[in-house]
Amino acid sequence: MVASYRIKFYDKFFCNSESICNDNLYVLVTDANTCQNWDTTTVTVSGCLAIQQNASGFDIHTYPNPNHGAFTLHANFADSKDVTIALCNMLGETVKVIDDTNLSGNYKKEISISEMPDGIYFLTVKTKEGTQIKK
Repeated sequence: MVASYRIKFYDKFFCNSESICNDNLYVLVTDANTCQNWDTTTVTVSGCLAIQQNASGFDIHTYPNPNHGAFTLHANFADSKDVTIALCNMLGETVKVIDDTNLSGNYKKEISISEMPDGIYFLTVKTKEGTQIKK
């Protein structure tokens, strides 16, 4: 007999005025009998001196994050670009791919993930000039 579990990940990231950032990661596991247990860990980063400039030639934003089955991708492409948009799960498996060609200027797309299990996904927006990844 195979046991059934439901796993949810929660992430809370914040920085204080002294440039010390914390990322609190929570995992909640529920079994088939609705018994639950959770654990947490905190990753602390301090002394960030600089942020690398975006060299991909475009900006992307996703919202809302977290979401409840759908989110919006907003991108701004300076020039016309062939773009590949891929959604990957925590195992690195591609679960959804959207190929849009010749995008330029402001781009906005609603992406539904309601058919996918709860979890953390990574959105990759790739052009020949560069790649950006959002959690």
